[in-house]
Amino acid sequence: MKALILLLAFSALFRSATAAEPIQLSIMPGLAWHNPQKDISGFRLGIWSESASFKGLDLNLGQQTRGDWSGLGFAFYNQVDGDMRGLQFAPFGMNYTRGDAYGWSSASFYSRIDGEMNGWQSAIFSYSMKGVNGLQSGLVSISGDTHNGVQLGWLFAENQGQLNGLQVGLINRSQSVSGLQLGLVNLTQNMNGFQVGLINVIENSPLPFFPFVNAKF
Repeated sequence: MKALILLLAFSALFRSATAAEPIQLSIMPGLAWHNPQKDISGFRLGIWSESASFKGLDLNLGQQTRGDWSGLGFAFYNQVDGDMRGLQFAPFGMNYTRGDAYGWSSASFYSRIDGEMNGWQSAIFSYSMKGVNGLQSGLVSISGDTHNGVQLGWLFAENQGQLNGLQVGLINRSQSVSGLQLGLVNLTQNMNGFQVGLINVIENSPLPFFPFVNAKF
């Protein structure tokens, strides 16, 4: 009987130590309702909040999630070390996702995604290291690998791999484009489509430079 009671007590203790907590209130990691190594599924509110993973409504001045994050969040600084799913906003601040992002990542100043962006990324400076499926917008927009969709960089737009779709900016640059470049200056090595602008350069083309409209198929 005693062994059964001890087993039940141990099971309850283990379950409470591993289950996600519904609420986290935090001033800083050392001054928080729950240990920052806990998973949170529900609501998180704080000056600086940390957790292992997060699902739900997230309202902080700054936050770091060491695993995956999903939900709706507002903070001046958002850092997700895993994947981000949902809507994440950083008014007057920065979003940083180390994994892939699915949804909308919006920051006033800087949005960086080390993985792949699937959805919409917007900031003054938007950077997605492994490419974009969807829309990327900013004064400066940079994507790596493959970009499927639209890239808007009002001052400068760059894709470091293959862009399939539309690239718009004062200066546009991509290694390879299948679609349309629209800007004052358009630069690419390979093109399957059109360039519209004052200066249009397609390096691997019988007509490498032509003003106003250039094309290669």
